[in-house]
Amino acid sequence: MSVPEKSHILSNLSDLGSIEDDLNKLGLSKETAKVYVALLRTGRSSANALAKVAGIHRVDTYKKLNDLTQMGFSKLILGRPTLYEPIEPHAVLESLINSKKKELEHFIEETVRLEPKLRGVSSIPVNKIDDSHSVYQLVAGRQQGYGTIVKVLQTAKNDVQRTISPNGLKRNYKYKLLDELIACGKRGVRVRVITNVEQVPKKIIKLLTASIEVRQSTDSLLPFIIVDGETLLLSSQFNDSDMSLDSHSTRTVLIRDKKFAKLFSLVFEHFWESAKLVKMNK
Repeated sequence: MSVPEKSHILSNLSDLGSIEDDLNKLGLSKETAKVYVALLRTGRSSANALAKVAGIHRVDTYKKLNDLTQMGFSKLILGRPTLYEPIEPHAVLESLINSKKKELEHFIEETVRLEPKLRGVSSIPVNKIDDSHSVYQLVAGRQQGYGTIVKVLQTAKNDVQRTISPNGLKRNYKYKLLDELIACGKRGVRVRVITNVEQVPKKIIKLLTASIEVRQSTDSLLPFIIVDGETLLLSSQFNDSDMSLDSHSTRTVLIRDKKFAKLFSLVFEHFWESAKLVKMNK
Protein backbone atom coordinates (compact mmCIF):
# COMPACT_ATOMS: atom_id res chain seq x y z
CA MET A 1 0.00 0.00 0.00
CA SER A 2 1.54 3.31 -1.03
CA VAL A 3 2.39 5.94 1.58
CA PRO A 4 0.29 9.13 1.20
CA GLU A 5 2.11 12.33 0.29
CA LYS A 6 2.68 14.63 3.27
CA SER A 7 0.71 17.42 1.56
CA HIS A 8 -2.27 15.05 1.35
CA ILE A 9 -2.01 14.30 5.06
CA LEU A 10 -1.73 17.98 5.98
CA SER A 11 -4.81 18.84 3.92
CA ASN A 12 -6.83 16.53 6.13
CA LEU A 13 -5.83 17.83 9.56
CA SER A 14 -9.36 19.17 10.02
CA ASP A 15 -10.44 15.53 10.23
CA LEU A 16 -8.24 14.75 13.25
CA GLY A 17 -11.20 14.35 15.58
CA SER A 18 -12.72 11.74 13.29
CA ILE A 19 -9.41 9.86 13.07
CA GLU A 20 -9.09 9.83 16.85
CA ASP A 21 -12.68 8.59 17.18
CA ASP A 22 -11.95 5.74 14.77
CA LEU A 23 -8.86 4.72 16.75
CA ASN A 24 -10.98 4.83 19.90
CA LYS A 25 -13.49 2.44 18.32
CA LEU A 26 -10.62 0.09 17.44
CA GLY A 27 -9.51 -0.06 21.07
CA LEU A 28 -7.33 2.92 21.99
CA SER A 29 -8.54 5.22 24.76
CA LYS A 30 -9.47 8.72 23.59
CA GLU A 31 -6.40 10.35 25.14
CA THR A 32 -4.06 7.60 23.90
CA ALA A 33 -5.46 8.10 20.39
CA LYS A 34 -4.84 11.86 20.68
CA VAL A 35 -1.22 11.29 21.72
CA TYR A 36 -0.58 8.74 18.95
CA VAL A 37 -2.02 11.07 16.28
CA ALA A 38 0.05 13.96 17.70
CA LEU A 39 3.15 11.73 17.55
CA LEU A 40 2.43 10.93 13.90
CA ARG A 41 2.08 14.66 13.14
CA THR A 42 5.29 15.72 14.87
CA GLY A 43 7.50 12.69 14.27
CA ARG A 44 10.27 12.19 16.83
CA SER A 45 9.28 14.39 19.78
CA SER A 46 9.58 14.96 23.50
CA ALA A 47 6.66 14.45 25.86
CA ASN A 48 6.48 18.21 26.50
CA ALA A 49 6.15 18.99 22.79
CA LEU A 50 3.55 16.27 22.32
CA ALA A 51 1.49 17.52 25.27
CA LYS A 52 1.15 20.91 23.55
CA VAL A 53 0.18 19.39 20.20
CA ALA A 54 -2.29 16.89 21.72
CA GLY A 55 -3.75 19.44 24.13
CA ILE A 56 -3.31 17.08 27.09
CA HIS A 57 -1.62 17.69 30.46
CA ARG A 58 2.08 16.77 30.43
CA VAL A 59 1.72 14.12 33.17
CA ASP A 60 -1.14 12.42 31.29
CA THR A 61 0.89 12.60 28.08
CA TYR A 62 3.74 10.69 29.76
CA LYS A 63 1.27 8.01 30.88
CA LYS A 64 -0.20 7.63 27.40
CA LEU A 65 3.25 7.51 25.81
CA ASN A 66 4.16 4.74 28.24
CA ASP A 67 0.98 2.88 27.20
CA LEU A 68 1.82 3.31 23.50
CA THR A 69 5.38 2.07 24.09
CA GLN A 70 4.17 -1.02 25.98
CA MET A 71 1.72 -1.78 23.15
CA GLY A 72 4.55 -1.48 20.64
CA PHE A 73 3.04 1.60 18.98
CA SER A 74 5.94 3.96 19.77
CA LYS A 75 9.71 3.77 20.28
CA LEU A 76 11.52 5.20 23.29
CA ILE A 77 14.78 7.01 22.48
CA LEU A 78 16.81 7.69 25.64
CA GLY A 79 18.59 11.01 25.93
CA ARG A 80 18.17 14.54 27.20
CA PRO A 81 15.31 14.94 26.68
CA THR A 82 13.84 11.48 26.17
CA LEU A 83 12.23 11.31 22.74
CA TYR A 84 9.41 9.21 21.32
CA GLU A 85 8.94 8.01 17.74
CA PRO A 86 5.71 6.56 16.26
CA ILE A 87 5.38 3.12 14.74
CA GLU A 88 3.92 3.38 11.22
CA PRO A 89 0.09 3.27 11.03
CA HIS A 90 -0.27 0.01 9.10
CA ALA A 91 1.42 -2.02 11.87
CA VAL A 92 -0.65 -0.26 14.55
CA LEU A 93 -3.93 -0.93 12.73
CA GLU A 94 -2.98 -4.56 12.15
CA SER A 95 -2.36 -5.00 15.88
CA LEU A 96 -5.63 -3.30 16.89
CA ILE A 97 -7.64 -5.31 14.36
CA ASN A 98 -6.10 -8.61 15.50
CA SER A 99 -7.03 -7.76 19.09
CA LYS A 100 -10.62 -7.01 18.07
CA LYS A 101 -10.75 -10.21 16.05
CA LYS A 102 -9.74 -12.25 19.13
CA GLU A 103 -12.37 -10.43 21.23
CA LEU A 104 -15.02 -11.17 18.64
CA GLU A 105 -14.13 -14.84 18.35
CA HIS A 106 -14.44 -15.07 22.14
CA PHE A 107 -17.79 -13.24 21.95
CA ILE A 108 -19.13 -15.76 19.42
CA GLU A 109 -17.95 -18.69 21.56
CA GLU A 110 -19.73 -17.17 24.55
CA THR A 111 -22.99 -16.71 22.64
CA VAL A 112 -22.93 -20.33 21.50
CA ARG A 113 -22.40 -21.42 25.13
CA LEU A 114 -25.01 -19.04 26.55
CA GLU A 115 -27.87 -19.55 24.08
CA PRO A 116 -29.03 -23.00 25.29
CA LYS A 117 -28.89 -21.78 28.89
CA LEU A 118 -31.11 -18.80 28.06
CA ARG A 119 -33.51 -21.04 26.15
CA GLY A 120 -33.58 -23.33 29.16
CA VAL A 121 -34.82 -20.64 31.55
CA SER A 122 -37.23 -19.04 29.03
CA SER A 123 -40.96 -19.65 29.52
CA ILE A 124 -41.68 -18.59 25.93
CA PRO A 125 -41.83 -21.40 23.33
CA VAL A 126 -39.10 -20.96 20.69
CA ASN A 127 -41.63 -20.88 17.83
CA LYS A 128 -43.50 -18.03 19.53
CA ILE A 129 -40.54 -15.64 19.70
CA ASP A 130 -40.67 -12.84 17.10
CA ASP A 131 -37.06 -11.83 16.47
CA SER A 132 -37.61 -10.11 13.11
CA HIS A 133 -36.76 -6.73 14.62
CA SER A 134 -34.17 -7.85 17.18
CA VAL A 135 -30.99 -5.82 17.53
CA TYR A 136 -29.15 -9.07 18.22
CA GLN A 137 -29.97 -12.52 16.88
CA LEU A 138 -28.06 -15.82 16.97
CA VAL A 139 -28.97 -18.33 14.26
CA ALA A 140 -27.86 -21.95 14.58
CA GLY A 141 -27.30 -24.11 11.51
CA ARG A 142 -25.88 -23.31 8.07
CA GLN A 143 -29.17 -23.50 6.17
CA GLN A 144 -30.93 -21.27 8.69
CA GLY A 145 -27.99 -18.85 8.61
CA TYR A 146 -28.13 -18.65 4.83
CA GLY A 147 -31.81 -17.82 5.06
CA THR A 148 -31.04 -14.94 7.41
CA ILE A 149 -28.28 -13.64 5.11
CA VAL A 150 -30.61 -13.69 2.09
CA LYS A 151 -33.26 -11.66 3.94
CA VAL A 152 -30.70 -9.03 4.97
CA LEU A 153 -29.13 -8.80 1.51
CA GLN A 154 -32.57 -8.24 0.00
CA THR A 155 -32.84 -5.04 2.06
CA ALA A 156 -29.50 -3.63 0.79
CA LYS A 157 -29.82 -0.22 -0.86
CA ASN A 158 -26.35 1.30 -1.07
CA ASP A 159 -23.42 -0.80 0.05
CA VAL A 160 -22.43 -4.38 0.94
CA GLN A 161 -18.98 -5.26 2.32
CA ARG A 162 -18.06 -8.92 2.66
CA THR A 163 -15.08 -10.99 3.78
CA ILE A 164 -15.28 -14.71 3.10
CA SER A 165 -13.03 -17.77 3.02
CA PRO A 166 -12.46 -19.68 -0.24
CA ASN A 167 -14.51 -22.62 1.08
CA GLY A 168 -17.25 -20.23 2.16
CA LEU A 169 -17.36 -18.79 -1.34
CA LYS A 170 -17.58 -22.27 -2.84
CA ARG A 171 -20.49 -23.11 -0.52
CA ASN A 172 -22.23 -19.85 -1.38
CA TYR A 173 -21.94 -20.74 -5.06
CA LYS A 174 -23.11 -24.32 -4.54
CA TYR A 175 -26.21 -23.34 -2.56
CA LYS A 176 -27.12 -20.26 -4.63
CA LEU A 177 -26.37 -17.69 -1.91
CA LEU A 178 -24.08 -15.90 -4.37
CA ASP A 179 -27.11 -15.26 -6.58
CA GLU A 180 -28.45 -12.84 -3.96
CA LEU A 181 -25.11 -11.04 -3.71
CA ILE A 182 -24.94 -10.72 -7.49
CA ALA A 183 -28.55 -9.48 -7.56
CA CYS A 184 -27.50 -6.67 -5.19
CA GLY A 185 -24.78 -5.62 -7.62
CA LYS A 186 -27.12 -5.73 -10.60
CA ARG A 187 -29.66 -3.43 -8.94
CA GLY A 188 -27.02 -0.77 -8.28
CA VAL A 189 -25.78 -1.68 -4.78
CA ARG A 190 -22.01 -1.37 -4.47
CA VAL A 191 -20.84 -4.85 -3.45
CA ARG A 192 -17.22 -5.48 -2.40
CA VAL A 193 -15.78 -8.89 -1.52
CA ILE A 194 -12.39 -9.82 -0.03
CA THR A 195 -11.26 -13.44 -0.33
CA ASN A 196 -8.28 -15.59 -1.29
CA VAL A 197 -9.06 -15.76 -5.01
CA GLU A 198 -6.18 -18.16 -5.67
CA GLN A 199 -8.12 -20.96 -3.94
CA VAL A 200 -11.45 -20.37 -5.68
CA PRO A 201 -12.44 -21.82 -9.11
CA LYS A 202 -12.16 -19.24 -11.91
CA LYS A 203 -15.77 -19.76 -12.96
CA ILE A 204 -16.95 -18.46 -9.56
CA ILE A 205 -14.67 -15.42 -9.65
CA LYS A 206 -15.72 -14.66 -13.23
CA LEU A 207 -19.37 -14.81 -12.17
CA LEU A 208 -18.71 -12.43 -9.29
CA THR A 209 -16.59 -9.84 -11.09
CA ALA A 210 -19.31 -9.23 -13.69
CA SER A 211 -21.19 -7.02 -11.19
CA ILE A 212 -19.12 -7.09 -7.98
CA GLU A 213 -15.74 -5.65 -6.92
CA VAL A 214 -13.45 -8.46 -5.72
CA ARG A 215 -10.03 -8.14 -4.13
CA GLN A 216 -7.42 -10.79 -3.36
CA SER A 217 -6.08 -11.25 0.17
CA THR A 218 -4.28 -14.10 1.91
CA ASP A 219 -5.02 -12.64 5.37
CA SER A 220 -7.03 -14.86 7.70
CA LEU A 221 -10.22 -12.84 8.15
CA LEU A 222 -13.27 -13.57 10.24
CA PRO A 223 -16.17 -13.95 7.74
CA PHE A 224 -18.60 -11.05 7.99
CA ILE A 225 -21.07 -8.98 5.96
CA ILE A 226 -21.95 -5.32 6.47
CA VAL A 227 -25.10 -3.98 4.81
CA ASP A 228 -25.61 -0.22 4.37
CA GLY A 229 -23.36 0.53 7.33
CA GLU A 230 -26.13 -0.52 9.72
CA THR A 231 -26.40 -4.31 9.84
CA LEU A 232 -23.59 -6.73 10.64
CA LEU A 233 -23.62 -10.48 9.99
CA LEU A 234 -20.88 -12.64 11.51
CA SER A 235 -20.31 -16.27 10.61
CA SER A 236 -18.52 -18.97 12.57
CA GLN A 237 -18.08 -22.67 11.82
CA PHE A 238 -16.03 -25.27 13.62
CA ASN A 239 -15.08 -26.99 10.34
CA ASP A 240 -14.70 -24.69 7.36
CA SER A 241 -14.01 -27.62 5.05
CA ASP A 242 -17.49 -29.07 5.73
CA MET A 243 -19.46 -28.27 2.56
CA SER A 244 -22.83 -29.68 3.64
CA LEU A 245 -25.88 -27.43 3.84
CA ASP A 246 -27.26 -29.16 6.93
CA SER A 247 -24.21 -28.44 9.10
CA HIS A 248 -25.38 -27.77 12.66
CA SER A 249 -22.02 -26.43 13.89
CA THR A 250 -22.39 -23.15 11.99
CA ARG A 251 -23.49 -20.03 13.84
CA THR A 252 -24.59 -16.74 12.26
CA VAL A 253 -24.77 -13.66 14.47
CA LEU A 254 -27.00 -10.82 13.25
CA ILE A 255 -26.37 -7.41 14.84
CA ARG A 256 -28.43 -4.38 13.87
CA ASP A 257 -26.22 -1.73 15.40
CA LYS A 258 -24.49 1.15 13.57
CA LYS A 259 -21.58 1.26 16.04
CA PHE A 260 -20.76 -2.42 15.53
CA ALA A 261 -21.18 -2.03 11.76
CA LYS A 262 -18.92 1.03 11.75
CA LEU A 263 -16.19 -0.82 13.64
CA PHE A 264 -16.19 -3.73 11.20
CA SER A 265 -16.40 -1.34 8.26
CA LEU A 266 -13.12 0.20 9.45
CA VAL A 267 -11.60 -3.29 9.54
CA PHE A 268 -12.91 -4.00 6.04
CA GLU A 269 -11.59 -0.74 4.59
CA HIS A 270 -8.17 -1.39 6.12
CA PHE A 271 -7.86 -4.77 4.39
CA TRP A 272 -9.55 -3.48 1.21
CA GLU A 273 -6.87 -0.81 0.73
CA SER A 274 -4.04 -3.34 0.97
CA ALA A 275 -5.76 -6.07 -1.10
CA LYS A 276 -5.26 -6.52 -4.85
CA LEU A 277 -8.10 -5.80 -7.28
CA VAL A 278 -9.19 -8.87 -9.25
CA LYS A 279 -10.10 -8.59 -12.92
CA MET A 280 -11.18 -11.44 -15.16
CA ASN A 281 -10.84 -11.46 -18.93
CA LYS A 282 -14.22 -11.54 -20.65
